[in-house]
Amino acid sequence: MMVATRNTPSMSASAGEMGTVANMMVEGTRRSAGRKLNTVETATANLIGSQVVINATLLRVEHRLAAIQWLLTAGLVAGLLKMFGVF
Repeated sequence: MMVATRNTPSMSASAGEMGTVANMMVEGTRRSAGRKLNTVETATANLIGSQVVINATLLRVEHRLAAIQWLLTAGLVAGLLKMFGVF
């Protein structure tokens, strides 16, 4: 069963999102194989689906940290310029 996930602005993935992606991986793998998957194949597809969600979450966090780093750098440069009387 495939369920659309909602686009959440939060930094972490919910268990529902992770489960949905994992289920889609299992279903896609089963359809590609054209047969019922064994336990190892199902577990592997679940792990890959969960890893996809974890990687996407880490990428969102990384982008936000990069934006914060640029803001802090810009503030530091502006403070130094003001301290030395440039503006």
